[in-house]
Amino acid sequence: MKVAVLTKDVHLFKQVCDAFTDEDIHCRCFNKDHALIREFPRQSFSLIVVDALRYHFTTRHPVNIWRECYSDRSIPTIVIGEFLDLDILKESFYAGADDVVFDPMNPRELNMRAHILLSRQRMQRINAPLKINDYSFNKHNHTVCLNGQTIQLTAREFAIAWLFFSRPGHFFSRQQIAEAIWGSDEHIVNRTLEQHIYKLRQKLHLGRDSDARLKTIYAFGYRLDVTTRA
Repeated sequence: MKVAVLTKDVHLFKQVCDAFTDEDIHCRCFNKDHALIREFPRQSFSLIVVDALRYHFTTRHPVNIWRECYSDRSIPTIVIGEFLDLDILKESFYAGADDVVFDPMNPRELNMRAHILLSRQRMQRINAPLKINDYSFNKHNHTVCLNGQTIQLTAREFAIAWLFFSRPGHFFSRQQIAEAIWGSDEHIVNRTLEQHIYKLRQKLHLGRDSDARLKTIYAFGYRLDVTTRA
């Protein structure tokens, strides 16, 4: 994991590095806004830490302008500062800061807040809508939209469909599906699994004439084959 630290303060950068000691995390220091921006397309940063004392973090900040233009607000951002003026604290949040850490900074607090943000980000990705060709999945209401038509699935039907569509082309054994969806042994849910697969094929049109086909690998399991459109 890579952390971008925007600061001119060598001591502060060392504190940020100390916050992630003994973890597989690499911190890189940038002392200019534009130097950081140039690295965004080249490197994949998991977290941005901004020194508010030396860089006024507002909606007009170059980093924020870049994120807005490229619709990339997926990288969690933590701003570190004294925030003696509450208006500056409020402006940091309005500008897009996901969290703040008050200076003097406690490295353990920064570590905790960073991991909380990264955990939330992972959950957001898991719950994000899934779209493949004409299929659009919504986890919040267990629905699938196909060619503009909403298809209601049961919780287990949706879970099985999400399993296949989130990893098209991947083979899932009957045992893997049974454990992931029911938390049970394959032999216990054998007949029930077949019924759910049958219903999914009917409801989501996963047959031979579709560009998404749910195939049976005889006596082993299932695989979803998707012909991706250009």
